[in-house]
Amino acid sequence: MTVFAIDPARFPFIASVQCRHVDLDAQKVLSNVAFSELFEEARTRYSLDRKLKPIFDPLKRVLCRVSIEFHVEGRYPAEISVAVGVKTVELCGWTLLLFAFQNGVLIASCESQFILASDESQAELPQGLIKLLKNDLVPSLDRGTY
Repeated sequence: MTVFAIDPARFPFIASVQCRHVDLDAQKVLSNVAFSELFEEARTRYSLDRKLKPIFDPLKRVLCRVSIEFHVEGRYPAEISVAVGVKTVELCGWTLLLFAFQNGVLIASCESQFILASDESQAELPQGLIKLLKNDLVPSLDRGTY
């Protein structure tokens, strides 16, 4: 994911997450594991805020791909804001974009791809879920700017 300029105000959801001292690595910066957990927390808060689970029950949401890019070292104890939006909505899945900011500076970005599955195979997204996700689409890539 190439990142040029990101405006968090253009994203439909922002999660504020407090980093913890335990998240620091030996160099006293936020560890890669901490970033993974940070994005997981933001994805979960987005799903809870949008009440996604009742829409796709009894199907299972499967996180099938995660890509994280690190841009600047994260520091303790400053709070981190994660802007969350939908990049794509397809027949059986969707992709979220997440951008983490600390003190107004982009420190990491993440793409998370989900599919819905029954016990036997992939499943098509319910129309209610498609509508909800499409409402949260981030503006198209315009010369590298979100």
